[in-house]
Amino acid sequence: MPFRDFDAFEAELSNEPIEFELGGRKWVAAHVNAANFLAFTRQLQEGGVAVLLGFEVYLTQALPERDREAFAEMLRARDIRLQTLMAVVNWLVEQASGSPFDAASSSPATPSPTGEPLRVVSPSKASTSRRSPSAAASS
Repeated sequence: MPFRDFDAFEAELSNEPIEFELGGRKWVAAHVNAANFLAFTRQLQEGGVAVLLGFEVYLTQALPERDREAFAEMLRARDIRLQTLMAVVNWLVEQASGSPFDAASSSPATPSPTGEPLRVVSPSKASTSRRSPSAAASS
């Protein structure tokens, strides 16, 4: 019968703290765990403002409780940009999962045949007044 001890796997992973520097201070992400990540993904699924709140909640919950207020104060005092906060969260997820997100291409984007962008990245759900080609074909 196949068997694997995931408690040993978990213990091995938890021996390496995940550290990052932001706002002139080193921080330890002590609680980068499955429960926090699953709550984060549920907020991402909601779309809109929940996405932005999800990043803040995930990062705050990842820090030891004793550091959370200092981290919030640092964000206010240093005027940290949202893009930076999102990059920290993405990096934490990569480190915790061992699965890095695909890096963005450094080459300029190639326009589509219509001249419109090929990909739109937005924290809110996409909406368009035009129907997609597949929707038009099925009408």
